[in-house]
Amino acid sequence: MKASLYIFFSVIILIFGSLFVGPPGFTGKVWPTFAAICLTAWGMGWYAVSKGYSRSIGIALGILWWIGLAILWLMKDKYKSPRG
Repeated sequence: MKASLYIFFSVIILIFGSLFVGPPGFTGKVWPTFAAICLTAWGMGWYAVSKGYSRSIGIALGILWWIGLAILWLMKDKYKSPRG
């Protein structure tokens, strides 16, 4: 649940952040993007823990943004029983 909230808020920051932060231009878009990447990485760290992996794997994949999310989603869940 925590992972979903972090990833959701990171997308909201990415979409609406540049509208509310600073003047248009380079610095107006860098900080919302940086904040969104940090929140996504943190949320994916929680997602990795919920699947039975190290948080550092999730954070490293979170830096890759959507590609990392797809990779983490496809990784085997260590907590599932063999029967499904």
